[in-house]
Amino acid sequence: FDVKHDTEQAGYWYQLVLTHDLKNDKVISGMVTVSVSGEQHGRSRELHAHDLWPGSDHGIVFRFKHFQRVEGRFVLPDGFSPHSVTIHVIGTDEQELAAERTFSWPQPA
Repeated sequence: FDVKHDTEQAGYWYQLVLTHDLKNDKVISGMVTVSVSGEQHGRSRELHAHDLWPGSDHGIVFRFKHFQRVEGRFVLPDGFSPHSVTIHVIGTDEQELAAERTFSWPQPA
């Protein structure tokens, strides 16, 4: 997962690469949800899909054999200071995939 501030427009660009290490060519599918933890107006707050992508309560749908790159953009609310982002991977196959990974928010250069 990588996130960068978009200096030309308000918001952030993200890139997420999903892979699996299964030894077969089976297609896997599911949904990725993203949550951003931080602080707003002096209080802890966690943002979810509907906060990052207004009009959507869903995550990012995936379907791939070996890997998939997902890219996009999101906007943080005014006054929100991000600390970390957590990626949740939920499979829809009969054998549920479940993965979760938290990344520290990159500090400005």
